[in-house]
Amino acid sequence: MKINKQKFILLLFCGSILLNVILLSVVGYKLYWRYYTRTHGDRNFMRAEVFEKMPNSIGKIIFLGDSHTDHFEVSELFENATILNRGISGNTSSDVMDRLAEVINKRPAKLFIMVGINDFTYSLTEEVIVNNYRQIIHSIKEYSPATKIYFQSILPHYWTNSKIKSINKALELLCKQEQIAYIDLYTAFEANGALNKKYDCGDGVHLNGDGYLLWRDMIITYVKER
Repeated sequence: MKINKQKFILLLFCGSILLNVILLSVVGYKLYWRYYTRTHGDRNFMRAEVFEKMPNSIGKIIFLGDSHTDHFEVSELFENATILNRGISGNTSSDVMDRLAEVINKRPAKLFIMVGINDFTYSLTEEVIVNNYRQIIHSIKEYSPATKIYFQSILPHYWTNSKIKSINKALELLCKQEQIAYIDLYTAFEANGALNKKYDCGDGVHLNGDGYLLWRDMIITYVKER
């Protein structure tokens, strides 16, 4: 079948536009998150500094991670004012390692960790991310051996979903090797290769109220178990 020259040129033109839109969307997503973490840097530094000044309460339950944890109103949702939130928006696995001492010094009874999605904006390899996970686990085991560690899977996001699935699989294997709990949140939150819109606050990444209720319900037995 012959294609009219003008139609052929039009198809090429439209294809070029579509390709550029896709590329700009991917690049734009990464630039947005780098801009977000940069502009929130002062606030995040302040939050980490405040954590350092907090009373060194021993034996608490602590939630540690990035913005997902930062926005998780754990004390109210679990109706337990003694649960501590140590989430900081924009944190990578490296950031969590850098401030881990403040958490370990509290010798938490339980530590719930979720981190990693921001690592993708810096193009870190799976090997680097998993090695960071390993160092986090080893540091906790060495300096707070009585702490029960619960590593939670990264939640779905459509731009990096294939990478997230791969990291979660590697994390699950690591947790098995290290004999700590791995909690699969991904499966319950995923729909069509992305964060289920039912739990999406509107940006494809962060959770709405229903999302946090689901998260709470999925881990409440771990929080309450002795």
